[in-house]
Amino acid sequence: MGSGRSGAGGGGGGGGTTLNLPTSWSGPVSTRKAVPKSKVDLEIHRILSRLPKEYLNRQFGSSMTRGIYEQLFSLNIHVFQNRSWAGIADTYGVVGGNGCLRNWASRVANRYEAAEVDQKVRETAQETLQEFLLLALKGDDATYFDGPSDRIISKLNRKTFSSTSGYFLGILIWRILERQGEPLSEDVQVQLQELAQAKADQIIQKFEGKFLHKPHGEKLITYQDLFLIIQENMPWFIEELRR
Repeated sequence: MGSGRSGAGGGGGGGGTTLNLPTSWSGPVSTRKAVPKSKVDLEIHRILSRLPKEYLNRQFGSSMTRGIYEQLFSLNIHVFQNRSWAGIADTYGVVGGNGCLRNWASRVANRYEAAEVDQKVRETAQETLQEFLLLALKGDDATYFDGPSDRIISKLNRKTFSSTSGYFLGILIWRILERQGEPLSEDVQVQLQELAQAKADQIIQKFEGKFLHKPHGEKLITYQDLFLIIQENMPWFIEELRR
């Protein structure tokens, strides 16, 4: 996805773009020749420009989406710094038996879904969380759904969490585009994931230049604050999304 950097921002790490990091989501796979980038860019720009600002505001400004995203930074600390499920069990009430990561994801989603009245937004947020965790497990469905805590801790990929903001935003954009269904031509579906990730990386770079480590109240902005900043600066975000 080009040259660049991958940050390791504050709030337990997990910031930055995904540039130079591997991407392998569970979406469509094709051996067909890729369509020209200019054609794909035009199609994606058309879709994002067509979506009402109110819809984009609901999806990207959702308190549920923000809450889920922020909890990934807590998971990062427990898994990669503490190397223990005990803190997760204490904080979330999810024991480390079989299916503990799936149960953690469900517990986190349930914590915030009552405040989100839009069913489509709830579903998109839940799908984005699950897809991010599956990406961090390199697509290991069995471990996600049934693995015990020791297997979860050993298999979660730290590189994925080192760019939580880039990957999470990329998956969220992908899911929102995918939900549009008919407007997406068949050949664009082939490159949809890569396009969504490239768009997310561009936005993260703009976030880094404009907001990261700048004062915000009594603290400095970190990668963990990405969706807080999106909520507070939605016109800026939509402009970057549609760029």
